[in-house]
Amino acid sequence: MIAVIILAGGRGTRMKSSVPKVLHKLTGQTLIESVIKAAQSIMPKQVIVVGSECLFTNNEWINIRNRYYAKTNDDSINVVTKTPITEVLQSDPLGTAHAVQAAFAVIQQEVNQVIILHADVPLIQTRTLRELSISKCDLTLASTQIINPSSSSYGRVILDDDGIPLAIREAKELTEKQKGVDIVNAAIYSISRKCLKACLFDIQNDNTAKEFYFTDIVNIAYSRGFSISHIKISQDEAFGINTQDDLINAPVQRILKEKMTTNGVIMQDPSSIVFSIDTQIESGSTISAFNVFGPNVNIGANVVVHAFCVLSDCTISDWSEIGPFAHIHKESVICSNAMIGNFVEVKKSTIGEQTKAKHLSYLGDAALGKKVNIGAGTVVCNYDGFRKHQTIIRDNASIGANSSLVAPLDIGSNAFVGAGSTITMDVPDETLALSRSKQIHNLEWVRKKCLKK
Repeated sequence: MIAVIILAGGRGTRMKSSVPKVLHKLTGQTLIESVIKAAQSIMPKQVIVVGSECLFTNNEWINIRNRYYAKTNDDSINVVTKTPITEVLQSDPLGTAHAVQAAFAVIQQEVNQVIILHADVPLIQTRTLRELSISKCDLTLASTQIINPSSSSYGRVILDDDGIPLAIREAKELTEKQKGVDIVNAAIYSISRKCLKACLFDIQNDNTAKEFYFTDIVNIAYSRGFSISHIKISQDEAFGINTQDDLINAPVQRILKEKMTTNGVIMQDPSSIVFSIDTQIESGSTISAFNVFGPNVNIGANVVVHAFCVLSDCTISDWSEIGPFAHIHKESVICSNAMIGNFVEVKKSTIGEQTKAKHLSYLGDAALGKKVNIGAGTVVCNYDGFRKHQTIIRDNASIGANSSLVAPLDIGSNAFVGAGSTITMDVPDETLALSRSKQIHNLEWVRKKCLKK
C-alpha cells in the first residue's frame, strides 16, 4: 500500500501575494491540485497534505478538498472514486523534514511505502510516479541533469563511486567542488516505511537556516545500509514554481505537446494550441489550430476538434466531432459519435450518442438522448430570471431550426418540433409540436408603401 505526502508549506511571499503559493494557478489550475491529480493517478491508499493554517482556511483550498468527496442525502461524507485527502497542519515552518514528521503520525498502518512530493513542483508526470511506486529500493529519489550547475539554486545529488546517491546538499551548503555537480535534486522521493521510520527523526537542523531538511535522510539512510537509487527525469518535469515569473515560464505546453505527440494525438499547428496542465487526449484524435483547452478536459480517441474552439470542464467521447467555433463547458459530456458544430455552445449538458447540433445553437442544462437532431438557431431557454431549469430531449427527436425550448421541458422520443416554434409544454412521444403565428399576406401594404412611388 502506498501513501502520498504532499508538502504544501509557504505563504507565497516571493509571489508578492497574500495567497498561499500553492494556490496560484498554472494554466487555469492551482499548483496543488495539479500535484493531487498526479498523486491520485497511481491510486494510493492515502493522500496527506501538509500545510499551514493560511492554506487550509482558504476557500480555494476548501473547494479543492471537497472535490474528493461526495455527500449523500443525510449529509454524511462518503469517499467515491478518489482517495480522500488528509490535512496535517504544520504550525511552525521548520523545514521539509519537520513537515514529513508531522505527516508520519497519520500514515495508516497498512501503508508500506511513502511517496513524497512538493506542491510547488506541479509538472510531475504519472509515469514518474509509477516508476517510483514499483521501486524495490528502500529510498529512491528523482533527479535531473542541468547544463550550467554553477548558476543553479537547486540542491545537488552526490553519488558514490558506484553511482549510488550518498547525500543531497542544498545549494547554499555546497563546497566549491560540489558546485560543479550537474545532477540536481527534483524533490520527489519514494521511501519504504521501514526506512522512513528508522531515519526521519534523526534529521538535525545543524545548518545555516536552522531548518530540518528532508534531503538529509539520504545520507542517514546511506550510512545505515539502506538500499538507495535515483531515477532521472527531465528539467521540465522538475520545474519548481517560486515566483510569478516561474508561472509565466513554466514549460507546461512543451511537456503536454510532447506527451500528446507520443500518445498518437495529431496536432495541425501545435504552437497555436493552448492546453491546461490536466488536459487528457487519447490516441487518434486530431486537434486543429487555435484551440483553447481549459481545466478538466478529457477527450477520447479519434475525436476531431476543428479550429477556434474553447473547451473546459467537459468530456468528449470517442469519434465525436467538435467545431469550428464551438464552446463546451461546465460539466458537459459529449457522447460518442456526436457532432457539435459551428457557433454552438454547450453548458452543463449531456449530448447523447450520434446526436447532432451543427449550427448556431445554445444547449444549457439539457439532457439529449441518442440520435437527436438540433436544427440551426435552436435555443434552450434554461433561465427564468431566478433559477436554471432542465430540458430533456429523448432519443430520435428532431428540433426544427430557430426553435426556442422554454425549460423545464420534456420532449419525447421520436417527437418533432416544427421550425420557428416556441415550445413551453412537454411534447409526447411520436408527436409533432408547432407553435407559430399564422402567416398573413397583405398585398395592399406593398402597393401603398412601395408601388405608388
